[in-house]
Amino acid sequence: MYLCIAMSINPYRHYDFYDERVGHVVIYLRPTSRRITAKWLDHKLTINAPTSIDIDRLRKYYEESIVPFALEHKPKTVNSIDSELLKVDVEQSDTIESHYAQIKYLKSDGKKVHLCLIISSADDINAPDTQTIINDGFKKCMKKVVANTVVAEAWQIARQLGVESRISQIKATLANSRLGSCSSHGVISLSHLLATRTWDERVNTITHEFAHLTHMNHSPEFHALHQQYLDHILKSKVVVR
Repeated sequence: MYLCIAMSINPYRHYDFYDERVGHVVIYLRPTSRRITAKWLDHKLTINAPTSIDIDRLRKYYEESIVPFALEHKPKTVNSIDSELLKVDVEQSDTIESHYAQIKYLKSDGKKVHLCLIISSADDINAPDTQTIINDGFKKCMKKVVANTVVAEAWQIARQLGVESRISQIKATLANSRLGSCSSHGVISLSHLLATRTWDERVNTITHEFAHLTHMNHSPEFHALHQQYLDHILKSKVVVR
């Protein structure tokens, strides 16, 4: 029924419709295709078929073969994290080898990066080793976002505060014990954990480390400078997107 309706309203070679059983379906009729193939692609059931195929045959194949395949192999979200900068969904798929995770970029709306961590359907989601795979994948996704977004925020804040020339490098790390650090050589390290923090929390960490460029301690002078930096940035509302 769904395929019949879709093909009756679209006479061209591309059919895009929603099937309540499987979700979003896209069909491409291609002159280079020699057979009918179906796969899940970005949460869409994508079907390729020869341009010359008989439509009645395609409808029958869709109902008898493709829909059962799609229902059996539909990607399943089993875990996720969602923050101001990053959204990561964990899905199980038959296309991934056991005990392995693949990071797939889905989209960015200019504010939040959406990634998908795909693991094998053969792995027990509750097993400790699978949880380790997922956690390691989360860390890599978070570090990627910090490297591409939070580091840029930090450089803009540095320019706003006039400390850019005193910084030799700003980098993302996998540190778990603290959100940031500053070396005596002007290297600012920002933890992957900042990917799940709010703007105010990220600014607090960044300005904290910039204050260490002047005071490599936590003296009253350090805290006063940190507060000065923090107040200046929060009032000016410097935002990198």
